[in-house]
Amino acid sequence: MACNMRHVAMPLGERERHILSNVVYWVALAVGGVVLLTLVRQYGVAMTDRHNARKLVAEALRYDEQDAELECQRALGQALLLDPAVCNEVVDRFGPRLSGLPAVRGHLTEIVDAPPQRIGHDMLAKLGILFGRPDQARAHLGGDGALAAPDLGLLAGRLALDAGDIHAAKRHFDAYWEAPGRDRKAAVAAILSKHPKDSHELCAAGRRLIWGGLWHEAFATFDKARAAGAETAESRFYQGVELELNAKSDAALERYRAVLAEVPTHRLALLRLCALASK
Repeated sequence: MACNMRHVAMPLGERERHILSNVVYWVALAVGGVVLLTLVRQYGVAMTDRHNARKLVAEALRYDEQDAELECQRALGQALLLDPAVCNEVVDRFGPRLSGLPAVRGHLTEIVDAPPQRIGHDMLAKLGILFGRPDQARAHLGGDGALAAPDLGLLAGRLALDAGDIHAAKRHFDAYWEAPGRDRKAAVAAILSKHPKDSHELCAAGRRLIWGGLWHEAFATFDKARAAGAETAESRFYQGVELELNAKSDAALERYRAVLAEVPTHRLALLRLCALASK
């Protein structure tokens, strides 16, 4: 009987290893469970924050319609604190109105200066444009100006134009307006809705069309402005742009030189003159 017991009993070292492996297994299982529960809880909190942030943006829109500026800013500030990623919706919904909401701009500036992980490069590029930081916006768009979101084509075109690269600007603008769902005619009609007639109104409309990426219509509007007597540096510059895009470099150079003779500090004309002269 004693002999059988000695045969069944485990050696001391093997028994300790068996106990230790069981302890490690159960501890690992417990730690894994705690980590999983923590992740699930964090996900739930994040989803709740996102939902509440969107509700606050909707609430801010209602305040904005009531001209309740303080309440609007408070709601948007709370939304951005709950979920910084809601900044995309804030910018898209409020756009130019943000210039009159300094508290909200403060929150957005903090996001630009120290971007949270969930904020994508496209959104940071959009914020860079909104806050007048073109270099920062270009950095987030990438070296080739590649866009993950087609909606940024309009912004990329404006960046390229601001940098004096009219060919890249035209490509971005054309891609934007050729995308499905774009209503070019409605956009032009909205800009020309007041039926500009005198030279100043036509130049203003042409400027809005240019920065809206509607270059064909803009060039036609500037032609009307010149016909109405608006021989300004701006109208001559965009005449040069049209000539350059149509591969008439010599004629474009003449226009750019005429612009700089009148306004030596005209930055875009100087950029185009240098670009053509270096070819």
